[in-house]
Amino acid sequence: MKKAGATVNAFEIPVKVTIKSPAESAVSPFSRLSAYFVGDNAVAYGSANGTNVEYNLFKLYKDMGTEKGNVAFTETLHEIDGHNCAAWIVETPTNPGDISVKVYDNAQNADNRDNVYSTREIQAAYTVFGNVHIAKIVDKFNLTVKSEIKEGVLEATTAANASGNGVSPIKVSLKNITAKDVYGEAYNLTQMYKKSGSTYVADTAEPMDSRIQSVKVVLADDNAKEYLAIEDHSGSQFAPTGTDAYSYFSVVKKSAETALQNDVPCKVSLVVLDKWGATTTTTVTITLKK
Repeated sequence: MKKAGATVNAFEIPVKVTIKSPAESAVSPFSRLSAYFVGDNAVAYGSANGTNVEYNLFKLYKDMGTEKGNVAFTETLHEIDGHNCAAWIVETPTNPGDISVKVYDNAQNADNRDNVYSTREIQAAYTVFGNVHIAKIVDKFNLTVKSEIKEGVLEATTAANASGNGVSPIKVSLKNITAKDVYGEAYNLTQMYKKSGSTYVADTAEPMDSRIQSVKVVLADDNAKEYLAIEDHSGSQFAPTGTDAYSYFSVVKKSAETALQNDVPCKVSLVVLDKWGATTTTTVTITLKK
């Protein structure tokens, strides 16, 4: 016990206290899904409707639960040759992290600096657990929006090449066109058909892929333009083969009553316009025989 009137000595003991932010102690839930990145570059396909492509930036990150509310996305809007870039980030989003990007414009001399196939620098700033007294974690990356269809495969096999005198229609079946999206999944270029009794009818479960706006046949070189005509099938360039699930297109010689003096190879292209606004093309050789 302390005696009455005794002197009490005070001692100072130095104690070092280190306060670490969650980022430093690896507790932060804010983290990239690394397989979606090459360095600081990422690609998104989003959902396309023919006008815009919608995507949510949180798909690039691990699930944060309610901590999403502590992340703010911004973007770098450069001025390029007097052009002020349009924002991708939705100002009043349905969900935090929503972006909307204009589809690619195929018009001649179109300005696509804000559209699909352009790249935008995005910054994600995370206020750690909502604590404004802790330095924010900032992640910067470059995002490019691309088409699921264009980044896939559209290829005419050698079996698609055809020949004939052109007096009778020369047919090219879409069975011989390989069409796969970026994921390697086959997609329908046109309405598909199924057998019903002795005939083939439209298969309502297999329409043209919903990501496609149009598929057109185009005479692709001078020979084709001079010597061929694309047949019309009741207002369409395509008709069911009647022998399998596929459609075909056909061409004829422009001047059936004029004799060819030699065989004429012609290039004919199939052009797919998708809902990202992108076009994909494959070409077949059709040889007019003399």
